Parts: sequence; C-alpha cells; structure tokens
Amino acid sequence: MSGSARVRPQDDERLIDSLRWYLVLVGAGAVVVLRFLLEGAAGPDSSSSQIFFRLLAVGEPFPIALAFMYSLLVLWQVQSAPAAAAGTHSPDACRPLGRRFVAAAVALSMTLTFAVAIGLHGAFPFSMDEWAVRFQSRLFLAGRIVGALDTAIPFLREVARPVFVFSTGDGNGWVSGYLPTYSLLLMPFEAIGYPWLLNVLCNAGSVLAVAHVGRQLWGPDDDRPVVAALALAASSQFMAAAATTYTMPAHLLVNLLWLAAMLGEGRAWLWAGPLALVALTLHQPVPHALFAAPFLARLLVERDWKRFAWILTWWIASGCVVLWWSGLMTGRLPTFGANGVLYWPNAATLVVLLLHVMLLFTWSSPLMPLLMLIGCRRWEERTKTERDLAAGIVLSLAFYLCFRLVTQGHGWGWRYGHQVLGSVALLAATGWPRFRAVVGITAARRWLALSLALSVFVLFPTRAKLMLRLSLPFAMAGEWLRSQPERYLVIPTDSLWYGQDLVRNEATLTSPVLLHGAALTGEELRVLENEQGKPVRRIRVDELRQFGIERLPRPHSK
Repeated sequence: MSGSARVRPQDDERLIDSLRWYLVLVGAGAVVVLRFLLEGAAGPDSSSSQIFFRLLAVGEPFPIALAFMYSLLVLWQVQSAPAAAAGTHSPDACRPLGRRFVAAAVALSMTLTFAVAIGLHGAFPFSMDEWAVRFQSRLFLAGRIVGALDTAIPFLREVARPVFVFSTGDGNGWVSGYLPTYSLLLMPFEAIGYPWLLNVLCNAGSVLAVAHVGRQLWGPDDDRPVVAALALAASSQFMAAAATTYTMPAHLLVNLLWLAAMLGEGRAWLWAGPLALVALTLHQPVPHALFAAPFLARLLVERDWKRFAWILTWWIASGCVVLWWSGLMTGRLPTFGANGVLYWPNAATLVVLLLHVMLLFTWSSPLMPLLMLIGCRRWEERTKTERDLAAGIVLSLAFYLCFRLVTQGHGWGWRYGHQVLGSVALLAATGWPRFRAVVGITAARRWLALSLALSVFVLFPTRAKLMLRLSLPFAMAGEWLRSQPERYLVIPTDSLWYGQDLVRNEATLTSPVLLHGAALTGEELRVLENEQGKPVRRIRVDELRQFGIERLPRPHSK
C-alpha cells in the first residue's frame, strides 16, 4: 500500500482529541485503582466475593502507568515537530504488511499460552466456572449427562456439592450449571489430559478468522486485516484466557466464524444458522446474543427476511436447548427483575463500568485502544459492519452494567467482554489509515512494533506472574487434599479466602469427599463420624496456609 500525502498533526484535531480522551479514561481508572489500594483491596476480602477489586489493586497499577506513558509519547509526537515527523520513509515501508506477520502472530501467541498453561499445573481451573465445564465434560466421557449420586446420606448432595454444579430436579444427581456445548467440545482434550489445548487452538483460529474477516471488509492488499490480527494476537487478555479452560475463547472464535459466514459470498451465510446454535449453547446464550444483535437488527431494517428467518429458526432451536438444560435438567429457569439476574444500575455500577472499559483497553496492546478511538471518532466513515461491531461492544457494556454480578468475579481482564475482542481488533484496524497518515508510515509502523513488543514481552509476562501467584496455591492445596487417606475431609471454608472453591468432587463421590465446613451442621458431622470404617478429618487452616491459601481477615465462627 503506497503512502499518501502526510497530514499535519494540527490539522487532525480528532486524532489529538482521541489521545486526550484516552488519557482521561486511563487517568480516571488509575484514581479508582489507587483508592482500592489505599483501602486495602490488595489483600483478601472478608467475604470471599471481591476478587475483581483485588485483581485491579494488585495487577493494574503497572499496566495503567505503561498505557499512560505510551499514550503521552504518541501525543507528544503528534503535537510536536510536525516537519520532522513528516520525514521520508524507505520503499520497504510502503509495502503492505504481509500475511507472514499473521502466521508469526499465531505461532508466538500459541507458544506463550502453551508455556503459561503448563506453568499453571496444566491450566489448573482456578475459577469454578472452569471446573464446572470440565466436570460436565468428564460426565460426557463416562457416557452420562447427569452424574448420579450413589449415597445413602442425603445431606452429602449439598455439603459436598461444588460451586456452579447444581442438583437435578429430583435431587438425585449433579449437573453443570452451564449449557453443554463447550463441555462436548472439550471431551477429546479432557480425554488426553490436555483440556487447555482446546482454547489454544481456539485462539489460533480466532487470529486467522479476524484476518479473514478483515480481508472481507477491506480487501487482501490492505494493511488493516494484518493490523487487526496482530492487535488480537498480542492482547494480554486473549493470551491469558487461552491458558485456562474458560469458555470465552470458544465464544470469540465462533462469533468471528459467524461474522465471516454473514459476510461471505454466495450461500456461505447459511453457515451462520448452525454456528448460532453452537454459539448460543456454549455455556450461556448472552455472549453471542449481544454480539449478533446489531447485525440481526440490521437485517430487519433492510428487510432481509430470508436471512433473518433462517437465523431466527436456529435461535429458536437454541432456546429449546436452553430450556431443556436449564429447566428439565436442573429445575432452574433464568429469572429477571428484583430476584433475577438483571437489576437497575446505580452510581457504584457506573464506576464498575468505567473499570470494565479500562480493563478492555489496558489488557490490549497499548496502541490498539488509541486506534479504535480514532476510528470510532470518524463515525461517518464507518461501514455498516464496522458500526454493528461497535454497537456490539456498547451493548455488551450496557448489559453487564445491569447484570447482578456486575464485577464478573474471577477473570483475567474484562472476562465478560472477551467475546468482542475480535470487534475491538477490527475497529482498531479502522483507525490505522488515519494514524498512519498523521505520523507517517515509518513512524506508524514503529509505534505498532513498540506496542506489540510491550504487550508480548512486558505486559503478558506481568499478567502471567499474577495468574501464577493466585492460582498455584489452590492447585497445590487441591493436590494435597486429594492425596489424603480419609473418606471425608471437612474444609474450613468460612475461614479461608475462596475456601469454598477447594470443594471439588466428582458425582461418584470418590474418596476423599471434600465438604463445605461452613454448611455442615454438628448433627451431620456426627452422622459421618459414626459411619463405620469411614473416618472424618477436619482440615486445619494452617495445613492449607502452607500452600499459600490465605486466611480471611475476620474469620466467621460457626
């Protein structure tokens, strides 16, 4: 792609305004994080429910400072010495970014996530969201949908039940609280002992898919598809999620494949139907619904009834799966309103919304949020597809502003918005031509290279260190608990930070059976102690603290 005549920085106030607004956003986020630090949020909270704020306090100060300094330097170049910045560039700089960069991005991203996954004891499922989908996958491997509980002690069904695993309607079995498709996809990887490999492959597919969508939007000889692929591959959140068994990397890949089908030529759009079924039943329907809603609204506005009816048919089929799994299997249907999953936001949730936006940006490669803001500020230049991508991001932010667990709990980066990382990457690419025109082709590519290097070699290792710090104590404690000879182990869940997450049992209740100490009554404990040949052991807090499990600041007494 040849360079165009350079635009003087002062002639493009929208670019400068974008930089300033980004600095304001990052600065506001820094103030909130500083307040968390001063209030002691870097330590364990007394209720084991505020890990979101702890992750902010512990993990975000350095990335925020780095994003702020990087943006200041870009702003300084744009505003100062325009004549020098205009400089000449080599003929090589005028050539389009080749597809070899996409291949290199896939290889490097996969290598880094491999390393982190292995370091996490084979992608130890730190979050119970991860453990629950693996629990269901193991049931599927055993040829069962529901794990039948073969026990004569009724209360074990509750005091031994892991978080996010629910009792079935008749109370005689356990089943994951999440929809089944991701667990089905996970089966072969769980069978070979490398469940995290699924997400690594999803990441590789997502980089290729976002590059393909970019070529559909802008043509094969444009820089923007490659910029989008690099933006996605270098995202710390993108790589961190692939070292886990969260469902979000699969959501991202299926969303991008769905979009590629919608933009495809001929009858390729027909694939959007079955892909919607997969996306809506991976673990929850919301991530895909929020992404796809603007595109479906566009079909209605343009009266494309054929496509809309086709996709709606598959959405109805997905709804049947949701009702079957959530209703017939668990006896629980989604509810809304005062006692459901949605509620009216307040001032506190608006602060959390600011933090979600900040996480979406600071877990990205430093240049990408600037490029996205530059592209979105020139709204009149955006195509219908680009506007729908932006609408999907805004819709996701708005929905989770009203979501009862607005803080998302566990998660690396803005986990709730992982499914729109492809949208962020594509919108960042829309700002690339304007940025390149203002600073010059050579300087723009240098800023891009610096951004990618900082993300891969500075930010991601920093994030990986935090992941290891928080996850490994639970991995080591879990291994130790599983090695104990007693039949029942009573975990002091009311005295340990996220102690409830140590209770992880299969439906077969294989020894040792881990029990929620906070839920076990004295009478129930005596029943277990009187069971012949099946000893009970109360695990002491100090036995688990040796692995790094933390005590609650103010333990609750039973």
